[in-house]
Amino acid sequence: MGHPDFRVKKKIFATLDAAETGAAARCDPANLDLLVQRDPETFRNAWGGRWLGIDLARIELSEARELLEDAWRLVAPRSLAVRHIDWK
Repeated sequence: MGHPDFRVKKKIFATLDAAETGAAARCDPANLDLLVQRDPETFRNAWGGRWLGIDLARIELSEARELLEDAWRLVAPRSLAVRHIDWK
């Protein structure tokens, strides 16, 4: 679709926009709502409530990493995800 995406087992868990200034990541709907309410300038509801839009210029690297790890876990097969419990 004209922009980079990140996949695990052919399932997309995150994308960059064409200019690579923003991203979208899979997100639990409850967490998505909390993040958007906490900081609507940085986060937005993207693609029907299961994807979190992120302004990359406004987010700390540590938070971006955590959101990407969570997104990966949402789409990774359970057998793969349990082998990668601790990313640090």
